[in-house]
Amino acid sequence: IKVKATPVPPLYSSPAPGGLIGISDGALTCTEGGKGIIGYRIQVSASTDFAQPLADSGVVTECQSAIGKLAAGSYYWRAASVRKAKDGSQDQGPFSKPQAFKAGANPASLGADALSPGEMDMPNQLQLFWTGEAGQKFNLQLARNEQFNTPISTVQLDQPRWASDELAPGDYFVRFQVLDPSGLKSRYSAARKLTVESAITTGDG
Repeated sequence: IKVKATPVPPLYSSPAPGGLIGISDGALTCTEGGKGIIGYRIQVSASTDFAQPLADSGVVTECQSAIGKLAAGSYYWRAASVRKAKDGSQDQGPFSKPQAFKAGANPASLGADALSPGEMDMPNQLQLFWTGEAGQKFNLQLARNEQFNTPISTVQLDQPRWASDELAPGDYFVRFQVLDPSGLKSRYSAARKLTVESAITTGDG
């Protein structure tokens, strides 16, 4: 018999064994190989025997593969290293031992119609409310431009509301990310423009 043992397979990096990753933004990643490795091959299957792989990356230069075409559920993945043989052909090593993972649906991003301004009861105050589901948390980012190149702040909120009276008058942009109790997160929402007006407070408030 002949045993094929090299090149050795890469090590798993993410997700952790049995870990959950999002379908829209999740990726299977493994460590980069050593000298002579020119690529990797990653497969996904619903069973450990990989009799009918559901996904096959082919030979790719980076040790990672997106899972966007999978449905939510439980799967296994494995990876192999590929090097260039002396004759110039590709020489694939053995696959790593299958590792389990779960794919889940990411929570939906907040739409533009999800936000509603609250009544201002303090000078220079902004208040926002939006819809959310039980157990969800939210990342809120505030920036001076719509590209969010340098956000002014990023805060995590336990409730679907936010208020601030510390902003100087001017225009701002805000966007949100939904954090699901499962650990998955949405993409950031489209930016919304907010304006803080100048205000004067009388002596009696």
